[in-house]
Amino acid sequence: MTTFPLRILSPAQTLFSGDVTTITATSLDGRLQVLAHHAPASIALIPAILRVDTGGATQWYAHSSASLHIFPNGGALLLASHIQPAPSEAEAQTLLADIHKLLAPLLSPDKT
Repeated sequence: MTTFPLRILSPAQTLFSGDVTTITATSLDGRLQVLAHHAPASIALIPAILRVDTGGATQWYAHSSASLHIFPNGGALLLASHIQPAPSEAEAQTLLADIHKLLAPLLSPDKT
């Protein structure tokens, strides 16, 4: 399967930089999968689980709101203010629940 370069960045660090075969993410419009030769796009992602396939392994991440940029040269960049790698999809679900708890006070109406 054809690969393409991906970088995953948070304000604090680069979490991933390498070649991937697919990215599976959740946008405002629903789940999407990015393959090599995808059309250029900038996509808003909601807090969710990100799946990154490298051809030999699957990596999981839980993230807050993020943006995914696919460039004309075939590269992709994912930017998230809060993103954590997980060893499995189940652990990513747990981390995502923690992210939702962290964000809840910021998203609820002010009670004062």
